[in-house]
Amino acid sequence: MAAPIGDDTPLVSAADGAVVRGLPESASPVVALLFSASWCPACARFEPLFADFCDDLADGDLQVVLVSRDKSEADMQAALRAAHVPPSWLALAHAERDLARKLELALGVTTVPSLAVLRRSDGAVVSPVTQARREVVKGPPAAVCAQWSAKAMSETEVLAALPSLDSVVDQGTAPAA
Repeated sequence: MAAPIGDDTPLVSAADGAVVRGLPESASPVVALLFSASWCPACARFEPLFADFCDDLADGDLQVVLVSRDKSEADMQAALRAAHVPPSWLALAHAERDLARKLELALGVTTVPSLAVLRRSDGAVVSPVTQARREVVKGPPAAVCAQWSAKAMSETEVLAALPSLDSVVDQGTAPAA
């Protein structure tokens, strides 16, 4: 399985709003996908907590990609400029709604905020949406991130493969907020 965020996937930088293609090089074997929306009160509570979690990590320990449920490009851009959003975060370009929807379906995202941690190389699920947020809340950040990395690099750990995004079929049900 190829990684769900490919080399050509357009991502928006929280630092300056520039569009980059694919994830930047990183020593980290994991990437966190944060499904969120600027209109969501629960997201407004979780995002700063997750940003603090990320701030406690060494640079490069965790790449975060925001997968926005915002209705417009302007709302997504405003969410990226929020004071709590670290400049290292990226966002899936708003025009990539089809990819965002496929990721939601493949990962079982039914509400926002949701968080999933994937192995960078192939998208295998390191921490599913049913547990990743709880791990962040329980902390400590360095230990949680080290656990994710160890799981991603383990030769004995069996990780759930992310279903092929091409095979994910939208049943016409949008995730609830």
